[in-house]
Amino acid sequence: MKIDLLGQMGMSGRSVIMRAGLSKTDRNRIARREVKVCPVVIRTGRRGTGCFYPENSGQQDFAQMNSALSVNARSGIELLLFRHPIAGVQLVKGTLELWDESIEAATVRELEEESGIPVKTISSTSILGQWESGFQNQQWHFVLCDGEGKALPDTWSHYTLDDGGHWFEFFWYELESEPQWEAHPVFIEAIYQIRQLLLTS
Repeated sequence: MKIDLLGQMGMSGRSVIMRAGLSKTDRNRIARREVKVCPVVIRTGRRGTGCFYPENSGQQDFAQMNSALSVNARSGIELLLFRHPIAGVQLVKGTLELWDESIEAATVRELEEESGIPVKTISSTSILGQWESGFQNQQWHFVLCDGEGKALPDTWSHYTLDDGGHWFEFFWYELESEPQWEAHPVFIEAIYQIRQLLLTS
């Protein structure tokens, strides 16, 4: 089942009021907390791409490219992940609420809460796609969060109040490599979904 929100929001990255036009099925699914948002934060080590770049990349002059996802930029894409102290490696993920203005607004809220990356750091967002995970009837929405060449560290820790409070350890994963760490199967499959969306588009 495809939620009607995506048709309303398109790929522009602009927030659109979500509450209007939702079907009863959509509302029920959101109320049951089955609709998830997943911020996709990537870096390529190149400035001018619209994504983040490594903090240690210095001031080297890189060739300008049209998009972080252009053919020349596809190799070397790194995806932001974190280690949960109990549950293994995960993607940032949260729940879409009926009071959220849009999928994108919910996404950047969750990104700030779970990673400490301020909402003001995100210059634009765009919906990559959605995925019926088959896990607890969850439907995931993948949203690319761009930073317009702002730097993020190679690793950092962030304390979140999720599940009573935990330190999350953030790191970058080379998207074209095979995972070498423990993670719940739903996160492994979500990473494969993101890989397909970014590398085969």
